Amino acid sequence: CKAVFTSVESADLASTLAVLKRSGNLEPFQRDILLLSIYDSLKHRKPAITDASDLTDTIIQQTIGKQSATISTEHISQTAHAVLSKFDHAAAVHYQAYFLD
Repeated sequence: CKAVFTSVESADLASTLAVLKRSGNLEPFQRDILLLSIYDSLKHRKPAITDASDLTDTIIQQTIGKQSATISTEHISQTAHAVLSKFDHAAAVHYQAYFLD
């Protein structure tokens, strides 16, 4: 029996990306916070966790590609809403009601 080892590499966004909160505080970026808000908006779908994970990656890619090392929560929220609007109207409405100012 042969052992197979794999590794998945990903950027450590918490150490390279800061989020500017509405209060003016800077905090490390946490993918899980974004993932949970997207998942909450997609609960009506059967593959909600898979969709949420994939959409979170898309949102991060679109957000990082246009910003410096500091990103505002407003920008993240607006990008998330735009991505959800293209994917699922009901999820976008839910996100707007609970996570977008």
